[in-house]
Amino acid sequence: MRGTSVGLCFAMLAGGPVGALSCMAPNAARTFNELAEAEATYYVGIGAFTAPSAVPELPKGQSGSARMYFEGELFSRLETVPYAGSVGVTVECAAVWCASFPERNQDLLVFLEAGADRSMTLTEGPCPFRVLPVPTQEQRGALFDCMKEHRCGPDQITAFERE
Repeated sequence: MRGTSVGLCFAMLAGGPVGALSCMAPNAARTFNELAEAEATYYVGIGAFTAPSAVPELPKGQSGSARMYFEGELFSRLETVPYAGSVGVTVECAAVWCASFPERNQDLLVFLEAGADRSMTLTEGPCPFRVLPVPTQEQRGALFDCMKEHRCGPDQITAFERE
């Protein structure tokens, strides 16, 4: 009987993911710091996505891409500037846990990657770090502080840990 139990446990483990995906709580200041160290150029934006057609329904566990239209504002060091344009959106998976395409017609805080050709892309993994809820006024102030310093400090990180 013991051999059957061990074999059954092994079969369950070999069959695929057993536990749930564990993600850190999203924090815009931590995301800012991570992306500030990247080779690519990123913009922090607040705005809404629309799609000219339906975004694809993806099978469970499959990544995918779609073109969506973003309209909102991008942060600069001292102010926000209007932005409207097409964004290539990619949602990625880790095993069966996948990101979702951004909600349409709902304001969000996003981190957009700027391409050399001035194109914008958004890539989100199963743990949401680049598509977040709209920040409070205090959190917006913290983001401006991050922009000025090119890095978020402990006070800015703490601002995004409060609800």
